Amino acid sequence: MTTSTTTPCTHHSLEGTAFQAALERYVDENKPDPLVLQQIQAWEMEWNTDDALTTTSPDTTSLEPTDWLQGTLTWKSDYMVAQIDCSSCWNHKKDDDDDDKDKNKQGLYFVLKATLRFRTKHDNKHNKDDDNKDKKANDKIRTKMIQRLRQDDYIKKLLSSEEQNDNKDWKMLCEARVSIQQQQQPSSTATATTTSVVEQLEERVDVNDAVAEGLRRALFSASESSLDVIEVLLSLPLLPGSAHTLSFDCPLADRAKLRLLEDAMFDACEREGEEELIDDLKISTANNNDNSNKDESEEPPSKGGGGRPVKQQKTTKQQPNNRSNKRTKR
Repeated sequence: MTTSTTTPCTHHSLEGTAFQAALERYVDENKPDPLVLQQIQAWEMEWNTDDALTTTSPDTTSLEPTDWLQGTLTWKSDYMVAQIDCSSCWNHKKDDDDDDKDKNKQGLYFVLKATLRFRTKHDNKHNKDDDNKDKKANDKIRTKMIQRLRQDDYIKKLLSSEEQNDNKDWKMLCEARVSIQQQQQPSSTATATTTSVVEQLEERVDVNDAVAEGLRRALFSASESSLDVIEVLLSLPLLPGSAHTLSFDCPLADRAKLRLLEDAMFDACEREGEEELIDDLKISTANNNDNSNKDESEEPPSKGGGGRPVKQQKTTKQQPNNRSNKRTKR
């Protein structure tokens, strides 16, 4: 659905079926193992479009957007709920913009912010269908799981206060700025002067790995790394690209997604390298402790025999025999 506002910017909205179709496409492309697939199928996603638009993109004064998509994604798992605040705006020039002096400019701004809260028992539809015996067992499991999740340091940083959920509770998850500008440059030769078109590309992306890791531990614990969380979110129509069958799209969406995935992959590799270093450090420390224990376990030689080794005792026994033989020869 697309509605025009009084401002030059066109406001777009999304339907829930678009998210379900995106998740099915993600499963079909990635072929997750049964445990991961079971967790994905248990998710619940709801999208609420934000009608309060601004005429300029946040933190980007150079971009004058022609299209805007803004809203909040509610991402529910068995025990936790994530609120993903999304803002996408881009400059989508059309073929009939010949009179526009900025017709050669294209830009995009995309940002996701996240916060977490615990899911109540009344909000979980699976608990309502259980009988009394199953409900007691599920309540025990739920209590233990919530206690474990509360102790997680990554999840603690994303938890929002129960009384208020304002901007100070949001944590930046990822951000992307892409702009392309075409400029005509004259080039002179010996015979004539020609004009060539030069593209100036500017890309700036940032992925907060700590926030992505917190979302993974809260919602997608069956996955291997925080990169999987970024892949899931970018597969959704939060930043509409060529993979989504919508009535609108963003020309630079695919480029921004690739750059965000590259940054997330770099963070995942860096985290994996740090974990390997920590494991090596633990192994070396354990080996040192074993060697020190062996040194301490060795007992000093007994005082019997003058504290000499066994070989020395044999040598001292053989000496009298040698002397007696020599005397016999004489």
